[in-house]
Amino acid sequence: MIETYRGQAHTWHCDMMGHLNTRHIMAMFDDASMQFLSVLMGDTATITDGDLGWADVKVTLELKSEVPGGHLVRIRSEVIRLGSKSLTYRSVMTDPSRKTVHAVAETVTVAFDLAARKATQIPEPVRQRAEQHSETSQEAP
Repeated sequence: MIETYRGQAHTWHCDMMGHLNTRHIMAMFDDASMQFLSVLMGDTATITDGDLGWADVKVTLELKSEVPGGHLVRIRSEVIRLGSKSLTYRSVMTDPSRKTVHAVAETVTVAFDLAARKATQIPEPVRQRAEQHSETSQEAP
């Protein structure tokens, strides 16, 4: 897994119960996805360069423990499935000092031809980087 986000649960992110509100958790995961997809696109590209984009088609969020206001959070991401036109990645939000898992998001995203406005094949260089950042690439042989 690679780090894709670091931030803080500011008080204005919190709801009336004093913990990080779900809409802000989702925004943090969304920011992490931009970082992760940029890594997969390559060092010199951003996800808005060229004709390739990404369209999220499914996001599953599992909330595991509350994030009190003022606490720091870190998100790490990895590819868990790689198809011809889509990939699924897992992002895990933790407290970097306490090692508490706060939330896990799994996202299915589709390679998207920005000109044709439809799904397209994942380019080979992106596929290779996705394989490097997959959960299976870190397993013992």
